[in-house]
Amino acid sequence: ITPEARNFNFGNVTGANGGSAETEITGTWNDLTLETTGDVLFGRVSTQRPNTAASHRSSIMATGSRIEADKLQIGNFVGFLNGIGSTDLEQTWSDSELRATDILIAQSIVLSDATMDATIDLDLVDSRMEANDFLLIGQLSSESADSGGGIDLSLELDGSLMAAPEIDIANRFSEATQLDTMVSLTDSLIQSDDIEAGEGSTIQFILRGTTRADATLANNDVYSGIDAGTAAIDGLIQARFAPSFLPLAGTHDFDLIISDSASGLETFIATTEVINLPDGFSIDSFGVVEEGGVDILRLTISGAPQNVNIFNDRFEQ
Repeated sequence: ITPEARNFNFGNVTGANGGSAETEITGTWNDLTLETTGDVLFGRVSTQRPNTAASHRSSIMATGSRIEADKLQIGNFVGFLNGIGSTDLEQTWSDSELRATDILIAQSIVLSDATMDATIDLDLVDSRMEANDFLLIGQLSSESADSGGGIDLSLELDGSLMAAPEIDIANRFSEATQLDTMVSLTDSLIQSDDIEAGEGSTIQFILRGTTRADATLANNDVYSGIDAGTAAIDGLIQARFAPSFLPLAGTHDFDLIISDSASGLETFIATTEVINLPDGFSIDSFGVVEEGGVDILRLTISGAPQNVNIFNDRFEQ
């Protein structure tokens, strides 16, 4: 599908004049190519009059597919007055490419005392998501203290690359609504000139080896990372050891975020957490260090594995 200057809406629903409306989409795409100089939108929900309701539910599985657009929007809600809206959206992109000038995931604008609830699960497997200008992952804006609802967003990258000059995660302009954003990285890499993660964000790094992922995505059983010019990080940073990963005896460094200057992580105020630390190892440090003239968020552990019999058990099985 290669139109010019045309917008594609998959599941655009509007509640108006006191009524209610809903859309539901289930799709499987194989080797789909969609190129447009316009916009591609998934799951746009809008309530435009008082006492209206609108909801969207969709599940899309795509393999070997490619989207190129001016704007790619996944999960959008605009609520006016006391309208009620909801979105339940699931997407899995495998061996696919998603490219646009701007990519917006889970953006909500709530006006007056409208209520919005959104649950969005987006998985990228062996895929690439690249924006030429801006990539937004979870934004909630409200002008009223009477607004309700919230966004529960999960973005999982497995063997995938996400890149944009500017990346904004969990951008919230309201205290009346809830924004929970989880970005989980397995064998994956994020690249950005400037990345910001706000309160309510969780960035989870899955550690499956002692080698860091790179842009080629050629290796499995590595640990994921973020390369950023500057990074202003709030919220929670999790380092989670995969159950199958048993480090060798010694000291190991995991450079989770690497900036490009000595002040690149100057505004790092996130809470850090380590999950599933292998038996026999202890945490030496987990924080920002300066090395080679750049700021690095580094986890350092040391010790020796205790469950050495696990290899014999697997061999016998």
